[in-house]
Amino acid sequence: MNHLSRLLGVSSLVVITAASAGCTPPRMAVPGDLGAQGEVLEARNRSSMSGAFVDESFDLGPYKVSAVNRDWNSSSQSRSGFTFLDASHANGGHSFRLEGGSAPLAGRCFTEAEQSEAHIGNVSVSSTFHRLECRCEAGAIASSLRLESADRGLKGQVEIPGGTFPLQSVHDPEGGAHMPDAIGYRVDGPAGPAGAVEVSRPGRVWIRRGTPPEQREALTCLFAGVMLYQPPRTK
Repeated sequence: MNHLSRLLGVSSLVVITAASAGCTPPRMAVPGDLGAQGEVLEARNRSSMSGAFVDESFDLGPYKVSAVNRDWNSSSQSRSGFTFLDASHANGGHSFRLEGGSAPLAGRCFTEAEQSEAHIGNVSVSSTFHRLECRCEAGAIASSLRLESADRGLKGQVEIPGGTFPLQSVHDPEGGAHMPDAIGYRVDGPAGPAGAVEVSRPGRVWIRRGTPPEQREALTCLFAGVMLYQPPRTK
């Protein structure tokens, strides 16, 4: 499976894909009561490949993720508004659009990976620290997602209309044991899980029923940015 290395307990952002031999990736267990209270947005018509010559558009519930561009270093991808991650240090990223809501949302993500090496006697061990920041914009309204490696899993936050909420990695697959690498991410609101995203292809999104449309669309767009994440090259 395609994933970022995890050494010495340092977690990494992970995208899990099916191996070319036909291996079926694990599915994420639904966090908390989202199974009963959440609306599931299944990804459909999603290619198992990615890259400059691949159409990476896909359907996500009633929405369409389109115009995926991984030429992140081009001048066409403005870095204004990115505050958590110093965009000048970014070594990966992508842009996309989310259509099908009240207005099209323009999404952009930048990533940074830093590799360090420690020497314990004659043994050399390396670890990788990751950051991810995504923004979704419609006119003057913007939402953001920020995530970075932490001591235990991955943690960050989302800023959407209505508030700022904590974001953390999920490591529990359906019917399986706790996994060292993240299989998805969840957002917690005042009343419990507000939404979640599975990063196994094709992927799924859960949004708590009754979520206001502007929050629902913002979360879906930010989650789409996480689904499109690819490990950047370390410096």
